[in-house]
Amino acid sequence: MGLLVTGHVALLALEARGDSATWDEVGHLAAGLENWRHGTFRIYSVNPPLAHLVAAAPVALLAPDLDPTAYGLPDGPGARPEFTVGSFLARQAGLAYFPLLASARWMCIPFSLLGALICYRWSAELFGTHAGLLALALWCLSPTILAYGHLITPDMAAAGCGVAAAYLLRGWLHAPTWGRAAGAGALLGLAELTKSTWFVLFALWPITWIVYRLVERPTQLRRKLVGQAAQMGGILFLALWILNAGYGFEGSFERLGDFRFVSVTLRGTDRDEVAPGGMHVGNRFARGPLRDVRVPLPENYVLGIDFIKMEYERKYWSYLRGKWRFGGWWYYYLYAMLVKEPLGTWGLALLAAGAVVVCHRTYGAPAQEELLLLLPLIVVLVLVSSQTGFNHHLRYVLPIYPFAFILIARVGRAFEGRHRGAASGGGSGRLRNARVVNDEQRVGAATQHGIFQ
Repeated sequence: MGLLVTGHVALLALEARGDSATWDEVGHLAAGLENWRHGTFRIYSVNPPLAHLVAAAPVALLAPDLDPTAYGLPDGPGARPEFTVGSFLARQAGLAYFPLLASARWMCIPFSLLGALICYRWSAELFGTHAGLLALALWCLSPTILAYGHLITPDMAAAGCGVAAAYLLRGWLHAPTWGRAAGAGALLGLAELTKSTWFVLFALWPITWIVYRLVERPTQLRRKLVGQAAQMGGILFLALWILNAGYGFEGSFERLGDFRFVSVTLRGTDRDEVAPGGMHVGNRFARGPLRDVRVPLPENYVLGIDFIKMEYERKYWSYLRGKWRFGGWWYYYLYAMLVKEPLGTWGLALLAAGAVVVCHRTYGAPAQEELLLLLPLIVVLVLVSSQTGFNHHLRYVLPIYPFAFILIARVGRAFEGRHRGAASGGGSGRLRNARVVNDEQRVGAATQHGIFQ
């Protein structure tokens, strides 16, 4: 385990020092400096600020003269000043920009370590130590994780914080207490501050809780739901509070009718005005019954989601398998994962699926445990794949990777003493006759030694 983690960190650190800046990183670094210097969030508002806040912390200390607002920030709906301002900052810093960039990237490596730790712990508690080590290896050696684990982008932060939040939700579901609810709510809030994709969790977690209880003991569903409703409400309230606090409550609780939207979805077909950048601006709620509703979200968080929606509506050229297309493909991310992840990983995925079907008592987990891993994976993949206005980056589905690796790692049980024949391909008969521990007993025993103790 130590060798895997050490090698992973070393590779990420070397990449952070040797790779040139990517297009997005220049903007994210400028956004982080604006956050630290002025406590405002106008730059790179299409993404929540946690990743670039963490990344820019050493740069704010080491380079006090770098101030993105010195170049003037275009304001108004649809403004995207991050790339221009980021380029100006790079020119001002000169050659010093590269060590500053490396220091910012090093600050992001812990997000990848968090994902690695949760992959190991969750898999080990469900399927045993060998499965935990396999999940850790899948994470640490994945080309996609190594590609993004050192960059100043929100995707790795979303993957690490998202799976950590789900892990703490699992702890609360196993043993509901106010302390565990507070931990799950805090991690959910941090996950919301990484990437707006995770906004679906505000709806998904209550659904997960209800379905989990229904699968667990349907006869006691009503009593458990009533008893735990206050704690679930506390989880969501704390997460929402942390999301707003991460923005310094800038523009929180604005009237819905006061926003100036650029997407057709939110502005409607009305074109009340034209913004300085030439975008049509409006608000479909301004004259309706919802105009006075207070939105419990930061203004720039809402406008960031609106801008992303506008970009998907407008469409861009996309490339896949030798073809250019105005717009995207619903299967783009599935195909990209197929060709970018090693064949060995896909082979293990097929073995895991087959093992569950052929020998579920050994390789399967209780239905509610499978649910906790499958729901966020499927929902995020469907959500991202449904946005076919353009397809540019595999990293948009990076948050599902830890859940997939945990599910795949169940085949690590084949390396336990009584299943080694299966691992070598010659013990199918012994595998069928092997004595196995009951699913609930196995999960319960793992839980006693895990973080839920």
